[in-house]
Amino acid sequence: MKKIAIKLVFATIITGILGCVAIAHAQRSSKVTVLWCDPLLNLQQIYSRSGIISILDKVESSRIGAIALGVKTSSGEVIYESNVAPRLTEWETYRIPIDFDPVQTFLDEAKIRQIQIYAVISVFSEGHIINRQGPVF
Repeated sequence: MKKIAIKLVFATIITGILGCVAIAHAQRSSKVTVLWCDPLLNLQQIYSRSGIISILDKVESSRIGAIALGVKTSSGEVIYESNVAPRLTEWETYRIPIDFDPVQTFLDEAKIRQIQIYAVISVFSEGHIINRQGPVF
């Protein structure tokens, strides 16, 4: 009887240790590195399929698992078609191609590479003070 009790205690301890190791490994492997992609700083690249593919290829080769894609700029304008917020049509000297949807392209191309996309919205930004651009102006 004493041998059975010792074996049960030993088995419980080993199971507990292995369980903790498995949980620790699962927690380590579930962390995702995220790349921030600001739409105004990457404007010309995000407004072409080849530019987006280039970004995603670099992200994939760097083993980054997700992109935080700015979809509402600091000027208060968005990079997608919206009935609520004004769409970004130009920035400084760059005219935005309205017939191209960078958000959908990011989603389509990221899905192929199994990269997550998180939409980032600058909630309280309604105008860029330096460029004097956006809804507040």
